[in-house]
This record gives sequence, structure tokens and C-alpha cells, in this order.
Amino acid sequence: GVVQLSESTQTLQQTQRSLLVVLAIVSLALILLAAFITPLLVSRALRPLHRVTEASSALAAGDMGRRVDEPAVQDEVGRLSRAFNEMASAVQRAFHIREESESGMRAFVSDASHELRTPLTTLQGQLDILGRGAAADPQAAETSLQSMQREVNRMSALVEDLLTLTRLESPGADQHREPVDLDALVAEAVDEQSVRNPEQRVEVSLAARGTALVLGDRDQLRRVVLNLATNALKYAPGGVHAWQTTVQGDAAFLTLTDQGRGIPEDVLPRVFDRFYRGPDEARQSSGSGLGLAIVRSIVEAHGGTVTVVSASTGTTFSATLPRVRPDGPP
Repeated sequence: GVVQLSESTQTLQQTQRSLLVVLAIVSLALILLAAFITPLLVSRALRPLHRVTEASSALAAGDMGRRVDEPAVQDEVGRLSRAFNEMASAVQRAFHIREESESGMRAFVSDASHELRTPLTTLQGQLDILGRGAAADPQAAETSLQSMQREVNRMSALVEDLLTLTRLESPGADQHREPVDLDALVAEAVDEQSVRNPEQRVEVSLAARGTALVLGDRDQLRRVVLNLATNALKYAPGGVHAWQTTVQGDAAFLTLTDQGRGIPEDVLPRVFDRFYRGPDEARQSSGSGLGLAIVRSIVEAHGGTVTVVSASTGTTFSATLPRVRPDGPP
């Protein structure tokens, strides 16, 4: 036999349709909510990137001090912000260095032009004098030629000093290095000083023989000693010029002390600047103001330092250089 049972599915279908309607309404609501919230969330998430973009545009427009706030979260955006700030700081330093370099170059060109203009003006004046008939007078012609010779020598010395500074400050300049005895250089300078000015009193205190050795270019280091001696003769004539060489550890010291009038405190930081000649009476000298600048450049090129100390009476210049030990490398 066959038994057949049946039940109406209307209730189940109605429940299914209700569930579908609810699901559709909820899905639509979620879609609408997501469409409203997603732009806000994305905008908030991208806000740090927008700040980086704005700061980049400001930096490109010339605002070198522009930075972005670094979030405390250690994520990609935080690392990007820190990287941007480091880059901006590096760019700012580079532009600052460039501005200082350009300013120094402009000042250097201006000073060099001023120093060259004076002898050129003198030469032009002497040529005009000769052109007006002074050449017919032997004495006047001789005076003009002597004046022109002095100015030519002055220009030659100035150009040579400028070339020396250029070579010393050129990156990667090839320089000859050998052990140099500072005592020998001082002895040579004292001998030359005594020839130029026999009345000048000089005292010498040297280190133990063969200990004041430095590794460097002998001609350049000799230029340091001679420039210091010339500076002392020019601005501190009379009195005693005391030379001293000492050694301490891996350093050798070269010191020159004079008994001159002293250098004012506000002038001391500038004595090694190019073309600077100090007080009014010094500016009237025939020097170009490059002697001490060359001293500093040579000493620094040899890995050393040069300093100056002055009181109301007396000035001391000291150069510190890496020492070569007699029994081994520096």
C-alpha cells in the first residue's frame, strides 16, 4: 500500500520572503553607510600623506623651514614623515652652505678686485704722466718706472698668493708629503729675518733634536713660518720675537710670540680672514692681507689648527700639527 502525507509550505515561503526583504534592506543600508563613511575614513587615513604633499610643495616653493608632524605610530606613514623631515633638513643645510659659499665668493671677488684696482690705478696714472712728456725727463721717467715696477711686483705677489690659496683649498689637491723638521724651518726663518732686519731681536727655544717632525710639504710649511715672521716684523717691530717648538704625544707645536701692541679682542676672530689687515695703521701697509689666511689654509690642509692669543701687549700665534714619531708613523 501507499501512504502519502503533505503539508502547506506557504508559511515557510512567507518567512523566506520576509528574510530576503530584511537582508535586502540591511544590505542596502550597509552599502549606503559604507558609501558615506568610507570617504571619511580614507580622507583621515590619507591626511598625513596630504600634509607631506603640501610640505613638499612648500619646500619646492622655497620654504626651507617647512616640516610635517611626525605621528607617534610606527607605521609606513610615520616613517615617511620622518624621512621627509630628514630630507628637508638636509636640503636646508645644503642651501645654507651654498648661500654662505656664494656670499664668501662675492666678498672674495670684491676684495680681490679692490686690491688689484689700486696698483692698476697707479700704473694708469704713471702711464698718463709718461704720455704727457715726462718720458723726455730722465729723472721723471726713472721715478715713474720705479713706481710702476713696485706696483707690478705687488700685483704679482697678490696673484701668487691667490693662486696658492686656490691650490690649497681645491678638493683632492695632490700634495707632496715627507717628514719635515720644524726646528730646521724655524732656524731658516730666523736667519732670513736677521738678514732682512739685523736689529730685530729673536729668541729661539727648540724641541729636542729630531723630535719636532711633521708629515707635510716642506715648501708650504716653510711658507707658514716665513709668513708668521713677516707678520711679526710688519706689525710688531722692536721688542723680542720668541720662537718655540715643542712636542706632546702625537702633536707638534710651533709658536711665535711678539711684544707688539697687541690685537684688539674684536679683531682676533678675523685675523685669519682673507684681505683683512686689522687696525687703521695696518690697513695702510703694502701687504695684501693674505699672509695669515695662507697660514691657516696650509696648516688645516696638513690636518692641524692655528690659533692666536693677544693681550694689551704681545701676541702669540700657535700652529698645531700631527707629529711624526722618529721611531714610527704619526
